[in-house]
Amino acid sequence: MSCSANVGTGMTYALFHGCDQQDVKVLTDWLRITTYSAGHPLLLPALFAELQLRRHKRLTRDNWSKLVRLYAHTGQYGNRAQKAQRAPLQENAFDYDNITREVLGMYQETGFLEKGLMKFRRGLKQMASQLEVIKTTVPKARIEFIVTENTRIGERLEEMMDDYEGLLAECKLIMDGASLLNNAVNAPTRYGV
Repeated sequence: MSCSANVGTGMTYALFHGCDQQDVKVLTDWLRITTYSAGHPLLLPALFAELQLRRHKRLTRDNWSKLVRLYAHTGQYGNRAQKAQRAPLQENAFDYDNITREVLGMYQETGFLEKGLMKFRRGLKQMASQLEVIKTTVPKARIEFIVTENTRIGERLEEMMDDYEGLLAECKLIMDGASLLNNAVNAPTRYGV
């Protein structure tokens, strides 16, 4: 997204690249709902950030699902604390190379996602820091509007940053789970079990 705002007129111009029809519909619906806030220079970037947060939540959820599916597929899923020995892998149920490749691919995807989440969280912090700057650049006639909307947008940015903290923690857990699964899948070949 590329965005430019004229605080004097209250107009914000944005170019969205890579949005599909569903994204455009969501953004236009949100703009219709927030007509009062439309003159705020950070409204469109905040809406775009909300759209990205939804995508990031979906990607994280997809990685969780993939990890659970792989655990179930390899027979490593479930509570084994009651048994002293390691649960056997299902014989002929999967190809070790393909599972290892899938786990490593998921590990890599989650690592890329984690880096993207960190960058986006950093962008939200930068956006939040601009709220105070905006107050100093608007005409006096619009200052009350800007202060009110800064509060609303600032609160939502804080909530989104908290959501990103949670997503980053989930990515860490997914990567730990993928590492454990990779060790479990490869243990029979490594140790001759």
